Amino acid sequence: MKVREAIAKVAPKAPPGVILEEDELGHLLAFTRRDMLHLDADALNDRLAAWTKRTLDREIPAAIASLSFRHARPVDPHDDATLDLQEGWLGLEPSVWIEGPEVTQAQVDALALLLPEFVKLVDTYGRPSGWRRHDEGNAE
Repeated sequence: MKVREAIAKVAPKAPPGVILEEDELGHLLAFTRRDMLHLDADALNDRLAAWTKRTLDREIPAAIASLSFRHARPVDPHDDATLDLQEGWLGLEPSVWIEGPEVTQAQVDALALLLPEFVKLVDTYGRPSGWRRHDEGNAE
């Protein structure tokens, strides 16, 4: 089915605050927006990467979850950002998407079932157990 059709099917089942759209590459995109400090954003990105490997790879192999900065902006924009300051970000977009331009009914059904888990993951804190240390790269 086309991504627009999939959006119409998933939207009524989506948790509050989840936005569904077709992105510029034709993928089915589900996201929410959050403001957070950069270390919390880094931990969230790890949680989403771990969820992709542990859940999405099994349930929807064509899906990926990550943290997008596409519309984000710093709380206090300045030229000299430093690592010893906990910078804040506005409008970060934790996202899950299925590569398109077409998706299957099974993928759409699985996404609808997994969106509440996605939102819960976004609203928790910390790094996923056994994933990686914060000071080591970004892979498991």
